[in-house]
Amino acid sequence: MARARRPVPLAAACALWACLAIGLSGAADEWLIGWLGETYRPAEVWPQPATEASRSQPWIETLSWRPRAFLYHSFLSDAECDHLIKLGAPQMKRSMVVSSSSENGEVSDYRSSYGCFLNRMQDKVVTDIMRRLSEWTHLPMINQEDVQILRYADGQTYRPHMDVLAEDDEDGRRQATALIYLSDVEAGGETAFPKTRNHNWVDPGKVERMENVSACAKGHIATRARKGDALLFFSLKPDGKQDFMAEHTGCPVESGTKWTATFWIHEEPFRPSTFKPPPPGWVPDDAGECRDFDEHCAAYKEQGRCESDAATLKGDLLGDGMLGICRKTCGVCVECAPNDKECYLQNRANAGYLNLDLQYLWPRPGSAEQQMDT
Repeated sequence: MARARRPVPLAAACALWACLAIGLSGAADEWLIGWLGETYRPAEVWPQPATEASRSQPWIETLSWRPRAFLYHSFLSDAECDHLIKLGAPQMKRSMVVSSSSENGEVSDYRSSYGCFLNRMQDKVVTDIMRRLSEWTHLPMINQEDVQILRYADGQTYRPHMDVLAEDDEDGRRQATALIYLSDVEAGGETAFPKTRNHNWVDPGKVERMENVSACAKGHIATRARKGDALLFFSLKPDGKQDFMAEHTGCPVESGTKWTATFWIHEEPFRPSTFKPPPPGWVPDDAGECRDFDEHCAAYKEQGRCESDAATLKGDLLGDGMLGICRKTCGVCVECAPNDKECYLQNRANAGYLNLDLQYLWPRPGSAEQQMDT
């Protein structure tokens, strides 16, 4: 005969349930949402952790989907920014624009900055920055161009333009641009996308927070120049078509000096044969020194090549051209005494180089005096 099942007293059942509640409360929060009466509270959609009080905290902000634009706050440290400026300042010349009539580009009021290029993997710092950009963009390091350092001041600007370049380029088109601000700018100097409007912001609150910008940037997707921040935008849509919303401009600098580092990223490996670190002991040519780089310079001068092939022997005074291989023999520079600062700077000026930011130019880059200072 089956035994009758004894009823469980109500008090005992309640006690058992309370024990289970205590023991499972941690796990229940994960798989029984709401069983204790919780209410779902969504996280803040557009958190703003990078305030002036915590500006060193890195975080990534989605700005827009047309164009695809993102801002990595505090991507570089102050020391990294200063290092890139130190590398670039001695090489500054008037910036060029792409030209169909010149392989090296041409000077134009369309772009009034000064600039230079650093070699890929020029040193450990440059290599590390390239690697971090590759990890962020999920695009290979070898697709990055040489690093362009730019300096804007006193109303200098870069008018609206696209970065893509021609489709028949063997390195593929420029699909993305990473623009890193190396200095703070007191007023102006924003990067703006003039085809965009306020409704293009992913975060509607940015409209109010971007009220205090220059007229060039107001009403558009734009970023202020803030030291260490990196703006990433794509010139191509996911389907490979050109995104004309990625047209952008460097707004005029109204107060201060704006330094930037630009990393253009191609669809294909960029000049793969040159993708390697420089040889040990390599240093950039110094425009302040007067020397020849070819043992046949005297013969070239006799042949009249100082004039007929001036760009090679004397050097290209504008843009990204190299120093001439026979500057001394062709008479475009003079030998300077070791401590003759004025002579050194005059040689630089004669070669088309910028002689501002003297703290980066004298003592001469790489000299014993500079190494003692650093």
